[in-house]
Amino acid sequence: MTKEALFEVLNDLDDAHIAQVEAVPVRKHHWKIWVGLAACATAVLAMCLTLPALRTDPAPSAHQDPAPAATQTPSAAQTPDAIHLDMGDIHINELSELTAAAPLWYDPELYDQVWWDQEDLLSYFGRNLTPAYLPEGISPAPWNDQAQVVVDKDSAALVQDRVVLHFYHAYDQQGNPQLTEDVPARKGFSLSASRLGFIGDCLYVRPEDEAQVSCIGETEVIFGYRSMPYGPYDPDTHAPAGYYDLCVAEFTSGGIRYQIVMEQMAPEELVTVTASLLWGTDEIVLDF
Repeated sequence: MTKEALFEVLNDLDDAHIAQVEAVPVRKHHWKIWVGLAACATAVLAMCLTLPALRTDPAPSAHQDPAPAATQTPSAAQTPDAIHLDMGDIHINELSELTAAAPLWYDPELYDQVWWDQEDLLSYFGRNLTPAYLPEGISPAPWNDQAQVVVDKDSAALVQDRVVLHFYHAYDQQGNPQLTEDVPARKGFSLSASRLGFIGDCLYVRPEDEAQVSCIGETEVIFGYRSMPYGPYDPDTHAPAGYYDLCVAEFTSGGIRYQIVMEQMAPEELVTVTASLLWGTDEIVLDF
């Protein structure tokens, strides 16, 4: 059909036909709506898949410690690692003898003998004097929580502050250390502490007349050892019945002078006791 014929047909249409055509509802293109809904659904699905990943904890960076394993208990995580001490750095000096002067006598008209309890000891020394490590079978004496000091009556100045604590295998009814059955000697150690200094000392045998110093952390310690004879002695040869170990440690830490005298125990036990007193822990391993 030509263009001219088409115009003629259109011109022949009356108003009624045109009204009929206008009355027919226009069909809307619903595919556009479905395409929009599909796009929204795709976006929602993508968000759902992305949210779990967004909520996942990020991996630790190079400067961030990873979280502990699930099998690790809190108590295990809080347990400190043992401190290792190289015994190659420890020098045990030969000990000639342990000197001890007779106790000084203080005139009661000039001086007072004062008893300190545990609270007084803590206040004066600023710490607990009991080592963190005690060898197996060794226990504190029942009266370790008190000590007697000497005070000048006129000035109220402290003139004697030496405190001696005992740690032995057994005690009598009065709290004194007992001797062992096979060796007539005590088994354990005594610990002396003083801020004013000691009366008496140890004599060490070396060609240079000096004792070799060991370092535990930043503290210089002098260790000594002597094989001590014990009786009964042979009436003819005067040979002793046997020998036992006697070890000594002397050092100063925190303004406090210490001396530990250990009997019938190996020098390694003395090193461990000394280290535990200085470091405040019994988690100590000696490396040989």
